[in-house]
Amino acid sequence: MRQWAYRGVGAVTRWWRTQAQPAQALRAALAAALAWLITGVLPDPASDYPYYAPFGAVIATTLSLVGSVRESLQAIASIALGGVLAFFANAVPIPGPILIALTVGIGVLLASLTWLGSTGMWIPTAAIFTLIAGDGEAFYVGAYAGLTAVGAILGVAINAIFPPLPLEPVRRRIDSFRHATADDLRALADYLEQDPDERPKELENWTVFQTRSEMYSTLGLAREAARGNRRGRKQKETIDNLSSEATRLDRLSNITNDLKDLLLREQHLPSDHNQSLQLDGDFFPPLITALRTIADILAGNLAEPDGDAEKNPAELEHDKVVEVIKKLEGLQTDVKKSRGQDPLADTIFMTLRRGLDSLQ
Repeated sequence: MRQWAYRGVGAVTRWWRTQAQPAQALRAALAAALAWLITGVLPDPASDYPYYAPFGAVIATTLSLVGSVRESLQAIASIALGGVLAFFANAVPIPGPILIALTVGIGVLLASLTWLGSTGMWIPTAAIFTLIAGDGEAFYVGAYAGLTAVGAILGVAINAIFPPLPLEPVRRRIDSFRHATADDLRALADYLEQDPDERPKELENWTVFQTRSEMYSTLGLAREAARGNRRGRKQKETIDNLSSEATRLDRLSNITNDLKDLLLREQHLPSDHNQSLQLDGDFFPPLITALRTIADILAGNLAEPDGDAEKNPAELEHDKVVEVIKKLEGLQTDVKKSRGQDPLADTIFMTLRRGLDSLQ
């Protein structure tokens, strides 16, 4: 029974470390509850609007301390602008539908102010709230923005006491990008194994673009979260290593795209223009093997040879890369002997070598 309990605690701990949202939810819940309690002791009529303080706490509880401060200030500014807009619009003697349309239209235009960031759309929202719930009164504008600021201050304080540093999401995104790049390499190898007349003219892998964007987005968030964060100072080396890994994989992905462009262009040129190496015969098998080996290294699918049971994954990867490089160098020598100097072949070999070098 105790063993099952230990396993359960271990599973929950691993899940907690690999997910950024549960910790964020806990911080937001704590900040919102404290904000609600504080507004409960404020004098009337501020206590008539207790829900705005938890609202500010939720806005301020982001995945980084710096982002928490920035988004809090932007949101409060947007709400204040929306309230002021509604206050002045309410003073204009025009019918209700026209008043709403005018207020929302101006609010949406103001929302495009770049310094407000993603919170700009709170301007028309706050303006509508002020017109409908607050009858455009000046006090409501102050209560709305002021209580939101109270909650935001609490949210920032909670983030400062329990600073977030989402490193595990970065590791997961890097791993996803690594496997997407491996799939891209396998797709290119599969393409080369097909009959030339059946090969498609395009080889798009949108998963690579999506996972690359997600990887850099989470990495940027982690770097921002490390600023002004006592945990970030301790994890600087880890963040730098993750950045280097992301850059290395991105470089390899770009090299894969270069190789795809070379091979696709060569295969679909008109015959009278294709004066370069015909990519067939004894050239394909080693090229396909190299592509699949790089993919296996990325995906961690290397099998340990006999007698190498004690080698760690890094040593196995290194040995495999060296082996593939030697085979490609031998192939390059054979191609030069049999066909002479060929620009396309040289470019393919150079591109593959860049990809293998990036693995080391």
